[in-house]
Order: sequence, then C-alpha cells, then structure tokens
Amino acid sequence: MFIGNLHRLADKDELDIVRPHVSRGEPVLWRVRASAKAFDAFANPVQLPHAEKAAPNTRAFALGATQPRQRLTWWLCAAAAALAYAFAVAGKWRVFSASCTAVGATPRALLRMPVGPRAAASGSLLAAAFVTAAWFDQATLGAALLVLAMALAVQFAVPAKVVLRGPGQWLPLSDKEAFAHTKRLSPGRFLDAGTLPGLLVFAAASTAFFGAALCLFARAPYQALLLAARFALLVAVVLYRSRGATAG
Repeated sequence: MFIGNLHRLADKDELDIVRPHVSRGEPVLWRVRASAKAFDAFANPVQLPHAEKAAPNTRAFALGATQPRQRLTWWLCAAAAALAYAFAVAGKWRVFSASCTAVGATPRALLRMPVGPRAAASGSLLAAAFVTAAWFDQATLGAALLVLAMALAVQFAVPAKVVLRGPGQWLPLSDKEAFAHTKRLSPGRFLDAGTLPGLLVFAAASTAFFGAALCLFARAPYQALLLAARFALLVAVVLYRSRGATAG
C-alpha cells in the first residue's frame, strides 16, 4: 500500500510517495512510470552533432535487439512451461486411470473434459497466467488463470460398488501365503507424493522453486512472489495419490 500527496508549486511539482510498512528483510524498491513529456529535458532534447550520427544506430540496437530478445525470452519460457504442465497433466491422468482400472474404480476429473483438450487448456492457461502477471503486471487476472489451470489438473477416483459374494468353497491358506508382501511398482510413483520416489521428486522441486524465489527476491520481489505462486501447480499434480486414492 502506498500513500501519495501532490504539491503544486510555482516553478515545480512535488510528489510524495510514502510506504507506511515494510516487512523485515524486504528490500525497498521503487518503480515509477512517467511520460517523457513531463520533463523538459526529454520533451525538447538537444542533440550534439556527433550524437546525431550515433543516435540511429543506438536506437536501432535498443529497439531491435534488446526488447525483442527480452520479449522472445518471456514467450519461450511461457511456451516451455505450458508444454511441461500439459504433458504432466496428461501423464498423470494416464497412470491414474490405469491404477483406478486395476482396483475397479472410476477415474474422474474435476472439470469433465477429454484428457487431450483438458491438458492443452491447462498448459495454455498457465502460459497466459505467466505472461499476464509477469509481463503486463496484472496479478489478479494472472492468479485467476492460475487457479483455472490448477482446476483442470485435479482428478479423483470414484470407488467401485462392493458386491457381496455368494456362497463359495473355503480353501486352506497358509500363514506364508496370507502375509506375503507383494511389492508392485506403480507406473505413476514419480508423480505421487505418497510414494518414496514421488516424495523425493516433490522435495527436490520444492527446494528448486523456493530457492530460486529466494535468490530472486533481493533483486525483484514481485517476480520472486510470482515464481513462488507457481508452486501451487506442482501441488495440484503431485499431492494426490495414484495408488492410495483408489485402494480404499
């Protein structure tokens, strides 16, 4: 929250901007956007003779090289994140459906759509949230798109109806056969935080997310918070079980 007060004097205008509270350890950064026409030095620039020849080349480099490269970097990062998230959603649904079929349960998605369009829509919404919040500074709209991307990734299992068996024939069963431990590896164990491999993947990704956000926080707090918010997408994919959710 900021408090602003404008003072109009005879020869100048003074704008006081006060931030009443700063968290402990938070860097105090300012970003002011103003039109060049508000400053006399920029409204009527005086160019030196030797600067007139260098100005076109400098401007061409600034607009033709720096800005397009930066813009291309943003779009490439958004496209890579969209593809990775779409493949994660589709892959999770595949192994989740196989696990449900093995125990007779029915896999369901929170938003009932075919897996192809649902995965593509989740990736597209993630990219849109990334560009909207980071490039256009529309954090609220970016958060809404992020929540929709998470909703498209949520899935659950409908347990099968238990049908009582009729009269049958009792067969002898030894203790070794009754208490034998059969180890079956789930194909989705790396995307399942209820298993050791999935827990390790989740811990490594969590460390990478928050470590990068912590390093970025000193230079760009807003971008660091945006990066930390993307951690919720990992929660939507990993923190539901591909085996235990259907075992009961």
